Amino acid sequence: MGYETTSSGYASTAIGTATTASGDGSTAIGTATTASGDGSTAMGLLSTASGAYSIASGYETTASGFGSTAMGASATASDYASLVIGQYNSSGSSVTDSGTSFSTSNTAFVIGNGTSDSLSDAFKVMFNGDTYVNNDLTVSGDVNVNSDARLKSNIVSLGSTLSKLLLIDGKSYVMNRNGKQKIGVLAQEIQEVFPELVSQDDNDILAVNYQGLVPVLINAIKEQNEKITRLEVLVEKLIK
Repeated sequence: MGYETTSSGYASTAIGTATTASGDGSTAIGTATTASGDGSTAMGLLSTASGAYSIASGYETTASGFGSTAMGASATASDYASLVIGQYNSSGSSVTDSGTSFSTSNTAFVIGNGTSDSLSDAFKVMFNGDTYVNNDLTVSGDVNVNSDARLKSNIVSLGSTLSKLLLIDGKSYVMNRNGKQKIGVLAQEIQEVFPELVSQDDNDILAVNYQGLVPVLINAIKEQNEKITRLEVLVEKLIK
């Protein structure tokens, strides 16, 4: 229905202008949309749903993963069963692990906030539960982390940490991406003494597990306190 529409797939529907529904049971609505995956739906302008049972909605969106959904402007959902909203997303714009079957390494939900020149994400959740936030995060309630001893093995005291802690320097700096003034540490310095607290993403950017510094500080304070106690005893002896 409409102008120059094509519905070549079995039980397919093409509505609007220059829309194409070539997948069996597919639906293409709007202008220059293409629904080539079986059971897929493409809506809007220049959107393409090529994955089976996928949905592409908005402007120049692409849903190529099986059961995937892309909504917004130039958003792309390539992973199986993934949901991408926003624009010009980086994660999930190409297949992470599989576009046709479930994988915990795949993206589950992505909010894109990039441009045509620079793909980027505001928020990302992986199917394994890992979550990434690309800017400040404000939480009105408590943040609780599972720390039950029954969940752990090979438990060993950190022991002395003061000497390593003294190799780390707190910094004041400006973030390149937004010009905000911040206080923190440098991942490279932490990596030298506590490599377990540093991780690296797909773009080789380093991140620090700040909460992991808490036990380091606890042991350093205990060590410092022991030294202060010994000095107090020594001073008392000298006074006497």
